[in-house]
Parts: sequence; C-alpha cells; structure tokens
Amino acid sequence: MKDGTAHNRREAPRPSGPATTPQPHERRQAPRARAACQVMVITMKGPVPARMLDISVTGCCISSHLLPDVAVSARIAIITHGLELQAEQRWKDGILSGWRFVYSDAEQKRLRRLLAPHSRTRTRRADRHFGRAIT
Repeated sequence: MKDGTAHNRREAPRPSGPATTPQPHERRQAPRARAACQVMVITMKGPVPARMLDISVTGCCISSHLLPDVAVSARIAIITHGLELQAEQRWKDGILSGWRFVYSDAEQKRLRRLLAPHSRTRTRRADRHFGRAIT
C-alpha cells in the first residue's frame, strides 16, 4: 500500500513463541520449563486433547484449537507422568491459553519434584521429564 501500512507490518518482528517470550498479559513469576507433551484438558463437556508448551509450579501454557473461548475451570491430565491438576484458564489468544494451577499440597509437591531438574540445571538432562530439552 502507498500509505506504508502494509510495508510496516511486513517489517514487524515476529514473536518467538510463548515458551521463549512472555505474552503481553503474562503475569507468571515462577520459572518455567518448556514442555512438548500431549495433555488432556478435562472440562465439564468432556476431555479435550491439547499440547502443553511450557509449565511452571504456578501454571502452564497450552495449545489447542478445541478449547472454549470462555474462562473455564478444568483438570489438566499430564498422562505420561500420571499427574492430573486442577486449573483455571486465565487467558486465551487464538489456539494458545494460559492456565493457573489450583491444587492440593500433595499435588504441588509432586509437581515440584517433577520440575526440580528444570529449575536447577537448564540442560538437556530435562529431556527425561517432558520429552524435549529446555533450551
């Protein structure tokens, strides 16, 4: 376009993704680990398959085109680790959504143990936990 609008849009930097840069509405302060694992978001309408992109002790980022647009409370099942956590959807932007965990002390301890290698050593040893290295 002659007004330069389209030209400026093409030059704008592309975001590098939710696992590497915070979303504008991101408020999570806990260290996060990248996670490339399949999860099941269990809503009142039934289970919804999704992919977890990152996780921390306080919440996670999930990608799914099947989740409802409204804020919901659900259980997130991390099937490969036998962990199911109560969570509230805090934001949604297209297929991405942010979730805050609301859980018992026992669930929190279990998640902390699972994330312990991620918070201490951000190395490829973390592959064992979520199937993908932290970079």
